[in-house]
This record gives sequence, structure tokens and C-alpha cells, in this order.
Amino acid sequence: MLIFGHPRIEAPRFVKIASAQEIAKVQAKDIVLFDFDFDLLDYCRRNSIACAVEVKNKKESIYANAMDAFYLICETLDLAKSIQQIANEYIFDAKVIVKIDERLIDLAIDAGIDGVWLKEN
Repeated sequence: MLIFGHPRIEAPRFVKIASAQEIAKVQAKDIVLFDFDFDLLDYCRRNSIACAVEVKNKKESIYANAMDAFYLICETLDLAKSIQQIANEYIFDAKVIVKIDERLIDLAIDAGIDGVWLKEN
């Protein structure tokens, strides 16, 4: 399981952006993060930029994976579970990540989610 946001586990940092112009300000070791957007996905794919996409539904996850997103970020465990099932069935390259409180990590483990992004308390 991938773990982001834990103070004792080193992991790349997600940097939220809203436009392609903002990508230039992101350090190479960081991962750009944005709400689902075809234009930003295309820009990242054409320029070999690692990106994480906040997806709101299964359709966005299918498109983001097809456009080479590295991570599919889900706000809820229920959404992550449904997308993880699709990712397993279609063998996604993108990893499903759920934003979750550390107290709930066992639920993500039991659901077989690829990774967690631990929310700050």
C-alpha cells in the first residue's frame, strides 16, 4: 500500500494546480495535482509530467487512466472502492488513492485500495 501524508514515511508531495502555467512552479520531485481536466491531462502526458487527478466518478477515472495519470485521488472510501474494482478488472496503470483519516486506514486495507493520503487532523 502506498502511504502519503504520514510524517514518518517519506513520499512525494502533491502540489495542487489549476493551469498548465502553474506547473513550471512545481519542483521536479513533486507531483502535480488537479481536478479532472482533459486539457491538463493532455499537457502532462505530452510533457511526461507525473500527475495526480482528483476524480469524482468512475467515468473520470477511466479517462484519467487512459491519459496516463499516475494517481486517481478519491475523496471518499466508497468512491475509492468502486474505482479500485474497475482498476483491478481493467489493470489500470494509475493507482487509486483515497484521502482518509489515519484512524480509518484498516478499512482501506480491507478494501484493497492501492494507497492512502492521510488527512491532517
